Amino acid sequence: MSIVVAEKNRLGSAVVAVRPWIEAHIAWLEQGLSDIDEGLRQTLRSSPVWREKDEILSSVPGVGEQLSLALLSQLPELGTLNRRQVAGVTRQPFLPVMRQSFLPV
Repeated sequence: MSIVVAEKNRLGSAVVAVRPWIEAHIAWLEQGLSDIDEGLRQTLRSSPVWREKDEILSSVPGVGEQLSLALLSQLPELGTLNRRQVAGVTRQPFLPVMRQSFLPV
């Protein structure tokens, strides 16, 4: 995904002669991402276990198809571990993020 963003940024400052090449590369990258997403969706639909996990995740407000696919593909242990175990697997703390603004109110 970050390569697509980088290529789109490069397109803005590219010489006219190379723009078609960059546009073709962006289209190729986006098609590859689309193919991967579709493959993940098909795998998810073909498994009752993954479908059930997807339904649970999708029932949470703010969790859509993309986030559900990302979580299930990157963290298959989800639903079988507690928060401390998940933090150990991901090496990230799963804690509420405190957002503070330093602007005067």
